[in-house]
Amino acid sequence: MKKIKKMILIVTIAFTLINMIVINTNAINVVKMYSKLVNKATNNYVKILQTDEITNKILTHRKDNYILIEVIIGKVVNNKKDGKVLNTSDKYYNYISYRGIKGVKKGDKVITITVFANNNYEDDIAIRFDKKIKK
Repeated sequence: MKKIKKMILIVTIAFTLINMIVINTNAINVVKMYSKLVNKATNNYVKILQTDEITNKILTHRKDNYILIEVIIGKVVNNKKDGKVLNTSDKYYNYISYRGIKGVKKGDKVITITVFANNNYEDDIAIRFDKKIKK
C-alpha cells in the first residue's frame, strides 16, 4: 500500500508540474518555484531538479533517500524528431529523442518529466512524461 501512495504522489506532482508549465510560458521559473514548494512540503523526499542541477552524487545516492524527478525543456530540431535540451549549459551532451511522441514536429518545444527508479543507477528512468509546450 505504501508503494501505491508513493506512486500516486509522484504522478500527481508530475502532472501538476506539466500543467503549470503548459499554462505559463516561462517554464524555467515555474520549475524553480514548484520544486522549492514540493521539496519543502515533502521534507526533500521528492527532489525536482533541472538537467544542470543533477550531479553524479545525486544520482548515485538516492535509493531509499528521495525520489528524483528531472525536468527537461527541449526543442524538436528536425523531421526525425531529434531534440536538443534547452535548459542545460552543456553544448555537447544535450540530445533528447522525441520519436515516441505523436504530433510533434520540427520547431516544437517539449517539456519532459522523468522519474528515476528507486536505485542508485545513473540512467534508470522509471517513468517519462512528455508534453508539447504552446509557443
